[in-house]
Amino acid sequence: MVDGHEKDSGTAIPDGSASSLGAFDLRRRVGHGGMAEIWLAERRGVQGFNKPVAVKKILAARAEKKSYIEMFIGEAKLVSRLQHRNIVQIYELGAVAGTYYIAMEFVDGWDLLKLLKQCSHGRRPLPESLAIHLICEVLRGLDYAHNAKTQDGNDLNIVHFDVSPSNILLSKNGSVKLTDFGVARASMELGEGSASDRFRGKIAYMSPEQLDNRAVDRRSDIFSAGIVLYEILTLKRLFRAKSNDQTISNVRKADIEPRLHRHPEIAAPLKAVLRKALRKEPDERYATASEMADALADYLFESHVRVTDRQVAEFLRQVFERTPSAGFLKVDTQSGRTGHSGSGVGSTKRSDSTSPAYTDNGMFDAENALRVLCRLATQRASGKLSVSRDGARKTLYFARGRLVYTTSSLPSERIGQLLLSSGAVTERQLSMAKERVEIQGEKVGQALVALGALSFPDLHRWLDKQVETRFSEVFTWKQGHYSFSSDSMPDPDVPRLNIDVFSLSARVVESVFSSRWLASYFGRLGNPTLTPSESAPFPVENFRLAGRDLRLARQLLGRTASIRESLRRFAKADIEKRQVLQLLFLLHQTEHLVEKS
Repeated sequence: MVDGHEKDSGTAIPDGSASSLGAFDLRRRVGHGGMAEIWLAERRGVQGFNKPVAVKKILAARAEKKSYIEMFIGEAKLVSRLQHRNIVQIYELGAVAGTYYIAMEFVDGWDLLKLLKQCSHGRRPLPESLAIHLICEVLRGLDYAHNAKTQDGNDLNIVHFDVSPSNILLSKNGSVKLTDFGVARASMELGEGSASDRFRGKIAYMSPEQLDNRAVDRRSDIFSAGIVLYEILTLKRLFRAKSNDQTISNVRKADIEPRLHRHPEIAAPLKAVLRKALRKEPDERYATASEMADALADYLFESHVRVTDRQVAEFLRQVFERTPSAGFLKVDTQSGRTGHSGSGVGSTKRSDSTSPAYTDNGMFDAENALRVLCRLATQRASGKLSVSRDGARKTLYFARGRLVYTTSSLPSERIGQLLLSSGAVTERQLSMAKERVEIQGEKVGQALVALGALSFPDLHRWLDKQVETRFSEVFTWKQGHYSFSSDSMPDPDVPRLNIDVFSLSARVVESVFSSRWLASYFGRLGNPTLTPSESAPFPVENFRLAGRDLRLARQLLGRTASIRESLRRFAKADIEKRQVLQLLFLLHQTEHLVEKS
């Protein structure tokens, strides 16, 4: 069951026996609930024209009850008045042989509940910026519906009554659409409604006044949207309990402070939005859905983040298709959630040993290493990145997007060899440390500190140097491979580092890539014209560039130009040519600059 709608695995009609409903060929049943079933269908037209649509068909068991038919017709008549990018469009209301149906926009994708389940089971949180964007889109659709009018200019006074994850659809192209106005009512059509009207929604997403059969208006939907926002941010249910009675009690109390206290990763401004949206008394909430949407949009603006449909589509593709990312996913660097103990949204409680891990894999070489590493940092990912090439194997462990530990099969990258080759320790000291390791089971670095060959601060500086060495070397690879798994972390007793990937990446690009290699890289791309992306994946300041480099990077981000044009404008000498090419590479790899179509 999916929040009251049972989702079929895709009940298809056998080939050669396609069912018809008027002008529609029913292809596959994709869901059904208490009143209707939903089919993927095609609308037939002249000259072989076919259009995919979703057909909602009233169940035979309900077709003889006048109240159900009236509700079904009421939904179609109501939503047909609404034309907004965030609301599923109604095309037609019809009846064939006594069977009533609604033909509506087909959204090729998933509902939000399925996304939350997938993220919860895979312990892969949604980026904070993406979560906010999804709710903003829902709120824009709600605000349009709340303010809809009749042709005569009278208010329809629409209240959705059922704002919940299963009624928020996410298309593969990244659009967000609100559906299932079947429990909504317009005062002009259905009167004030009864308690049974209000209880058709899901209890865990209702407002206190909805449960108490008090007067209900648009602010009830705002309360529900606040619940959904909390659950997207945390992957936890807010009010749902083991019994309906306890769930109802939780909603009526609307006490969210204990829940917010458990999630220090939620930024203070977002907590303020949640508190206002989830006030027990409607008068204390946001007055309109647009007011709440504006508060969230202001937070994104102040965080220098903008989310586009393309970014949503890329995230959905990664979650559901489990394929390596061809591009760079632009998400908010402040998200920082890495999963929490306990049950997730729409899931039963599972132990870590049974929860499937989020994985990603693909090719890894000099031309995409930066892209992969910065993507993990931007997503604030936690887990193990394994890379391999010609027998060389390395692991890089991330915690909330920062590099905390590495291993390498290359002897030259072991801490003892690094210290010896640099003259930081002698062969005798290293030999004594290795003996201590064999006897007492210590790490080489710990043994050297215990022997007095190194101070503890010096050891940490060398561990940082070791990570940088291992990190830098992969930028020279050809035909390597990577895989990332979110279910692996280093042993608790190993010394953890806290290395910023963005600034380290910028230093590596500066030290590793020559002008010749960079010119060849852009040459293989056809010396493209680069233009600033619609929204920066993260602030360019995260690279911690030197003052002159930062000023040049901002200049490059302020114009559309070919590689040659940028070099002519900013590179007067060979050293400047390398600097410009390095910055262009850095910005192109992270999609601050994208190829102009």
